[in-house]
Amino acid sequence: MWDHEHWSPFDMVDMTLEIYTTRAIAPQILRHGKGFYFQEFSQRYSNVDKLGRIESPQLRAQDPKNRQNSTQDLAQKIGKPKMNDLNHKVAAHIEAAERLYKELIINGVAKESARFILPLAAPTRLYMKGTMRSWIIYIRTRTHESTQLEHRALASAAQDIFCEKFPLTAKAMGWYTPDLVVNEIINSDEVEVTTDQELLDQLMHRHRAQPQSQSSQSDH
Repeated sequence: MWDHEHWSPFDMVDMTLEIYTTRAIAPQILRHGKGFYFQEFSQRYSNVDKLGRIESPQLRAQDPKNRQNSTQDLAQKIGKPKMNDLNHKVAAHIEAAERLYKELIINGVAKESARFILPLAAPTRLYMKGTMRSWIIYIRTRTHESTQLEHRALASAAQDIFCEKFPLTAKAMGWYTPDLVVNEIINSDEVEVTTDQELLDQLMHRHRAQPQSQSSQSDH
């Protein structure tokens, strides 16, 4: 149906996910407004400590050819001593921001004011509800290599849940997870599996044979 643009049946089922991410990635997710409904943790009404400590981000190098991309070779480019120095400074910056935020709250500053000093690395929580059709488009877009790494990891996790909840649709889309493949092998009448090694052999064979889904490029 999808290949022939019969999309309306995919609007009849929806899925809601609870997503933990950062304030840096949340706006990228919220830009997928069409077909989705969102609720986000409010820093105005709740103390951000409820979501845990602010974690230091992974430092990556800027791709010289693609402004939307980063590379994993920063340490090789600037040297490990400088890399360690930058990581230390980032951690100190985040710790100072957390201390100042707590001091502001303790001294009666409104949460809606105190939140302005928090870095984009601050954690947040989203509830994201969308139709099956919307999730398919989102997953195809955000699992593409052009998507920021942290967002791509979330989209990949969403794809795993989609495969678990909608296995027939996932199979038709060419999306496979290990659990989905294992269940298919065990329930297949064409393949007889009696040992763990035979199951592993079949899993490895099917993993190599499965077609990869085509993803549309992201502009973010």
